[in-house]
Amino acid sequence: DVSAAQAVPPDGLTPATSELLAVAIRSGGSTIGDFADHVLATPVEQQRRVLLRLQRDRGAVAAEVARRVLASHDPTLHAMGLATLRIAPAETADLAIFRRYAQVADSIDIRLIAIGALGDLGDLRSGSYLIDLLSESDARLVDAARGALEKLSGLRYGDNIAAWRKWLGKAEQSANELLPVLAKQLGQSEPAVVKAAISKLGSMPAQKAEAVELLTPVVQHDDAEIGALAGATLKKLGAPVPARTAIAADVSAAPRSIVTGAASLIVGRPLSDQLATLIAGALLLGLVGGIALMIFLMRTREVAAKVAKGMTRRLVKGAKGATQAIRKKITFTS
Repeated sequence: DVSAAQAVPPDGLTPATSELLAVAIRSGGSTIGDFADHVLATPVEQQRRVLLRLQRDRGAVAAEVARRVLASHDPTLHAMGLATLRIAPAETADLAIFRRYAQVADSIDIRLIAIGALGDLGDLRSGSYLIDLLSESDARLVDAARGALEKLSGLRYGDNIAAWRKWLGKAEQSANELLPVLAKQLGQSEPAVVKAAISKLGSMPAQKAEAVELLTPVVQHDDAEIGALAGATLKKLGAPVPARTAIAADVSAAPRSIVTGAASLIVGRPLSDQLATLIAGALLLGLVGGIALMIFLMRTREVAAKVAKGMTRRLVKGAKGATQAIRKKITFTS
């Protein structure tokens, strides 16, 4: 049946699952939970296909479905659930999930995925667990733990457990002292101070989780430049960047609506923003030109008045001079 085959999406999801997934991605909120419940009620193979599909999406839906799968009692999908959660926008609360699988999972593959995720999260609280893993007998686990520590710290101490513990102690102390200061600077009114704090948070891989928590609300800052810098820093840290609110993202919306309304009122019918802006621009240009012409005419009139006044003064002065000369001549003759 060709029509039936065409009804199945290329990713292998059933039409009902595809429809619910589209709603969850589009609407979010409670629809994500509804979709996750639907997925858990489907056969294991369909759950596997959903996880593969969500690994391409990497959104909030992927994270929630992965958490539900990991909370289920079917271990056959735990590796795929962990892999999906690792590439989705994981939250600080997911640290406990990754830490549990990194230490006690029966499968080496699952442990390797969880260890890598601990390095990706950038949370200092995973440091001690990763250092403990350096004592594992399996070389694959040791290599994964070392790689996660290097990503977390930006340093390379190899398998030197003492050096890693010393680093962790200093990093925790530094975080406890510096993060409150940076949090305070983010709330100051001086843009340069706020930008410096954002840049500093972006250069602290070992405090990634705390940095993301502090930077996320700054994306909505009244200063669009500061908001953009916070968003770019979140992206650099590999964290999801929230969209700016309508008011913060488009400060020109109100003036534009006023222009559109005014132009529509003048023309007498509704206009698009582009046409209204064009008409408003033409009216503004005409207004400016009219004002310039008035100033020119007034200036010309003022100059003419000054010239006439000067000529009058010269004529009066000349007449006075002539009168005085005539008087002198009459007096001399007499």
